[in-house]
Amino acid sequence: MNKILLAIGSIFFLAGCGTISLSGLPDKPLEAGNDGRVQQYLEENLIADSENAICNFESLNQPNGNVVEVWALCEEFMLNENGSLEKGQTMSIPVKITFASPTLYVIPEDGERYVPSLRENFSEVAVEKILAQDVYDVSELEIRNMNRATKWLLTPTEE
Repeated sequence: MNKILLAIGSIFFLAGCGTISLSGLPDKPLEAGNDGRVQQYLEENLIADSENAICNFESLNQPNGNVVEVWALCEEFMLNENGSLEKGQTMSIPVKITFASPTLYVIPEDGERYVPSLRENFSEVAVEKILAQDVYDVSELEIRNMNRATKWLLTPTEE
């Protein structure tokens, strides 16, 4: 009985800890449904050493229900001394995410291995779109990231 109570207490403690923001910022705005799930995964994993990463993406392909292939733009946003947004790290890259236990992601290698690693790890549909560069618009993703960062970091919150 004590073990059950300890387990339940631990769950409530951990659940409560998830709502505390170490940086004092409000929760990041996410898209609804699976798009928000993808955004959150990208933000937690691609620029993993930053709590201020914002990611948006364009879908390349969804080979099955647990796998999505996207072109992601992740950018780190910070407030400077003047109270305006400043960008830090940036990453624009194709990502294949497999939502399983554990969830995994694949990104292509750099340099000479870029195209071969695309072909080895991504679906033919996604590879064609990546190489043709006709599905994703990085400037549009930048606008979407800036809008989310502004909403998150510059919009006053009610206490």
